[in-house]
Amino acid sequence: MNESGVRKRPGWQQIENPKKHKKHRRKPHLRLEVILAVAIILGIIALAAVYGFRTKSITITGSTMYSEEELSEMLVSRKYCDNSIYFCLYYDCWYKDDFPFLDKIHVKMTSPVSLEVTVKEKEITGYAALEDSNIYFDTKGMAVLQSSSILPDIPQLAGFDLTGAAVGQTLPIDDSRLLGNVTEVFNDTKEAGISVNTITFDSKGAITMEAGSVKVELGQGEYIDEKVRLAAVLLEKLDGKSGTLHLEDYNGTNGNRSFEEN
Repeated sequence: MNESGVRKRPGWQQIENPKKHKKHRRKPHLRLEVILAVAIILGIIALAAVYGFRTKSITITGSTMYSEEELSEMLVSRKYCDNSIYFCLYYDCWYKDDFPFLDKIHVKMTSPVSLEVTVKEKEITGYAALEDSNIYFDTKGMAVLQSSSILPDIPQLAGFDLTGAAVGQTLPIDDSRLLGNVTEVFNDTKEAGISVNTITFDSKGAITMEAGSVKVELGQGEYIDEKVRLAAVLLEKLDGKSGTLHLEDYNGTNGNRSFEEN
């Protein structure tokens, strides 16, 4: 007897609604059709993204070290960057110092095949002459460019053997204190607005700065900030003169500040 009080005959089985079986049998087919439809749509989107967004035109602003054509070739040469979508994602979101001379890259897609790229170059503070080229370095002493050309208004570092210097690496100056003095004096002269031709370090680390026809003796790296700021003031007063400005003993408030005219 079942719950409704009806006695079941032996061997009797309740016949279920055949429509339920029929509906149940259709479900796997419906799922398969949906999966196939989604796969086809995704495939079409993928093909459109790969073949419909081929990078054909790049406009670059902010580059002074390389021509627009040269830099375009460099940027596109990275794997998959011939695709406009990937190009935008890579350089806007994932870029990590692939090019030592570039600080930031911003990309704008103007069409599926055209891009506008704005670059911010790392600030160059000085250069050193090698045998057949020049190595340029930034505010941290990192070599960012090697070229046979001499960029305007960039002071030269002299007194070190920089054989083996390579782009993307720190200047090969073993003494970290001296390397710190190099970056400090170059950064300070740039900040002070002094037009410097050459900054020379001798074997003892004493620094000589050549600004036009005046040599400025800064000593061995103590009170560099103060000495450079004072040099900027005194050089204006010495405009048109030739000689040596002695600031070796200056400590920010006292010390020798003499000019030896030629």
